[in-house]
Amino acid sequence: MINKLQSLFYIYSSTFFSFLTSLYLAKQLGDKLYGFIALGVAIGAIVQIVINFGMDKSLLREVTSLDKGEDVNSVIASFICKRLIIFIFTSLLISSVYLFLFFTRENEFENYALALLIGYIIFQSLLGLYPKGAFEYIEKISTQNKILFLERFLIFIFVYAFFELFGSSNILHLVFLMVLVRVISISTQLKVIGVFNSLHKNIFLNLKPETIGGGYITIALLFNSLIYYGMQLIVPLSHGLDEVSSIGVALQFCLIVTITQTQVCRYLNKSIFLDKFKEHLNKKIMQMFFLSIPLALLYVLAIHVCKEFYLVDGYKNLTSHSYFLAVWLVLLGPGLVINQYVIAKKLDNIYMKISMCSSFLCLFISYIISTYSEVYLISLSLLIPHCVSMLVQYMELYRSEYEKVC
Repeated sequence: MINKLQSLFYIYSSTFFSFLTSLYLAKQLGDKLYGFIALGVAIGAIVQIVINFGMDKSLLREVTSLDKGEDVNSVIASFICKRLIIFIFTSLLISSVYLFLFFTRENEFENYALALLIGYIIFQSLLGLYPKGAFEYIEKISTQNKILFLERFLIFIFVYAFFELFGSSNILHLVFLMVLVRVISISTQLKVIGVFNSLHKNIFLNLKPETIGGGYITIALLFNSLIYYGMQLIVPLSHGLDEVSSIGVALQFCLIVTITQTQVCRYLNKSIFLDKFKEHLNKKIMQMFFLSIPLALLYVLAIHVCKEFYLVDGYKNLTSHSYFLAVWLVLLGPGLVINQYVIAKKLDNIYMKISMCSSFLCLFISYIISTYSEVYLISLSLLIPHCVSMLVQYMELYRSEYEKVC
């Protein structure tokens, strides 16, 4: 019990400092320049899923099939190398795009902002190198949580010192410093799980194509990221980066709420009773629904307080976005329960197809609203696909249960 509470403490603390860093940057940079940060977060989140590419799931599958005499660390090291190769390739591709844009634009601010954007995308993409699957296998996930907590804490301290103590105005130096902290964090994690001890061996023998990828779930996660970050990708096309800033801050506030809902959902679903499927599913859906209502109200209150007393200038549609996102948070709780039941019943193929359809629906709604309507309605592009996805998954669960009975 104590270990679980410690893990929760480190998870929430890491999220809190990450959120605090984003909020502080939003205050210091202003809505125009922070729009590049928000866009970098969105693109980086999608890129990190590509870099990870389901290797945590593949790693667990490979390790459990090893004979007793085989070296586990060499297999783990090979998976890290695969991620590193994809990361290097992705970073080079992103940097090439930056260089092309840099030499084809003459505006000094645009060049500066593009450099900031590319740097932040690479910073976010480093998340894909976190060896979470390896820590789960060696049962030291709490150790990783502690390392991540120290990383997020140091980044916040450096960001604060950068502005308040040194009064520096070169944001690119700050991004470089943040990347450096993350590289040290990842290197420390690899040292803890013993990857460096296996690098001298012929680990590339383990670089088999079939070990890359986590199947339908990975593809579903990739499309789900488009649902969550789709607004931030579409809005700049018609309304500029100041509106992306408002959405970015609103979604940053959502993080702590969604982590709370995920932890509660894991507790409720710690044993999924498939023999009394209908009774337990409906009960847990209602429990999560009523638990999510006060969390959503606190979310709206926090947005109003932040807007009134902290983010004085800019971020004009921040509170409007919060109302739609609060409704989404209320419905997200039941959606998490349904989603875990879908995975438990091994409906991975269905989950992937639903995620793909939802992401396309989200991007389509985002484009229509951003082109023909008020920008504060853009949050509906997150709410509507979630409702459709939740309903279809719920119907698929009952259909699969009916087929099982028949």
